[in-house]
Amino acid sequence: MTMAMMMGNFALIKDGQVINTVVWDGDEIDFGEGVTSVELTADTQVETGYTYANGSFVAPVEPAATYEELVSEAERQKSQILESINEVTKIWQTQLSLGIITDDDKKTLTLWMIYAQKVNSIDVTKAPSINWPSQPI
Repeated sequence: MTMAMMMGNFALIKDGQVINTVVWDGDEIDFGEGVTSVELTADTQVETGYTYANGSFVAPVEPAATYEELVSEAERQKSQILESINEVTKIWQTQLSLGIITDDDKKTLTLWMIYAQKVNSIDVTKAPSINWPSQPI
């Protein structure tokens, strides 16, 4: 049997936490005090930070977003929506300024501009309790 065939994937566990994953032949190695190894099956996906108990691995729980992160995300979303509105309405705005816009397009542009006003007036400090307006059809 070749060395490559004897290698396996192992999770190194300390105090119920995965502290590393290694490719290893399973021979006796001292990984440190209190560190044990668990061989991983081909379908087991484990990373540092997982917990291990009773033969099972559990992914870490994502921490809840902070208020600052929520506000930042709301600012990003607001900017993205306003950029999208500008992209959608750019041609109609040019047509309007040249006096060549059709009545139907002028009505549609008005709906989009009302939408832009509503989005622009969003107070992102109210995140995560923001009711984003609906986009015109």
